[in-house]
Amino acid sequence: MKLLITFLNLILMHILAYAGSNEFFLPDGSSRATEKFAVLPLTSYRLSFSAKIDGPGNFEDSPQLEYLFMYHDKAKMGRKMASWKVRFYDPEGKKTQSGHLNFWQCIFSKDFQIYQDEFYTSGTAAFMSVEFSAGERADSLYVKDLSIKEIDNSKTLNLNPEFKLGNHNYSGLRTVSKGQMITGNDAVTRLDLRNGWAVSDLIPVRTGDNLIISISAKGFKKMGAALKFNYCGQDGKALLKDRGDLRIPEGKEKTMSYDFTVPENVFFVEFILGGAVYNWVKLERILNERN
Repeated sequence: MKLLITFLNLILMHILAYAGSNEFFLPDGSSRATEKFAVLPLTSYRLSFSAKIDGPGNFEDSPQLEYLFMYHDKAKMGRKMASWKVRFYDPEGKKTQSGHLNFWQCIFSKDFQIYQDEFYTSGTAAFMSVEFSAGERADSLYVKDLSIKEIDNSKTLNLNPEFKLGNHNYSGLRTVSKGQMITGNDAVTRLDLRNGWAVSDLIPVRTGDNLIISISAKGFKKMGAALKFNYCGQDGKALLKDRGDLRIPEGKEKTMSYDFTVPENVFFVEFILGGAVYNWVKLERILNERN
């Protein structure tokens, strides 16, 4: 009976998503974590909230701070910035690891803006919380309208595939080197890696899944724009590297794809990009007629 009650409570908490306080104030560089709430393992969610900085740690008053945005350890590079971190916990309340890394999660405006973060929970996650920090003592942070909702990934597995979350949002990517999101005159955001490279988050897959990985990009390197992917084990480490190896010639803009079946003992896929400006990148299920 006790197990049944616990299970029903988890289901109820999952339906409610986040039901705690969704508005709070963090003065003088302080930090605060939300209460833990129930989530499902290896499931994609979108965190959304509105926030603003009261103090000098914003890009409008201190535009020189914008160089810190892409650094994981901003304090080491010069200054703490207001930020958030997603934490996962197993059923016993112990922290667990995931392929979701916090390198770009920075609150940077003195005006209220909406911030979003898309991620997969870890394989043992039963709960999660969000930890907010106001940055330096001279900064205070206001947060409101906090919500967490499950994302439908029945078709497309990777997160933020068309970069529609904006040029300050790198959801779906855990590493970006010498690259950035750019928004053109057409108001479309693209991933500019003409002189850099990026690695995706770990994307959960299942043995026997029929998948297709595709890109739309313009090549900027003599070797051509690259997309490769790795098969990874349960621990997230690569088992088979450099699969796919799609290349778009320098100066050409094309769409290319590679389909495959997930082999045994593979739990995740990660892809590597570089040498191009990418319109979109998609890892999708190949659905049969019965689906």
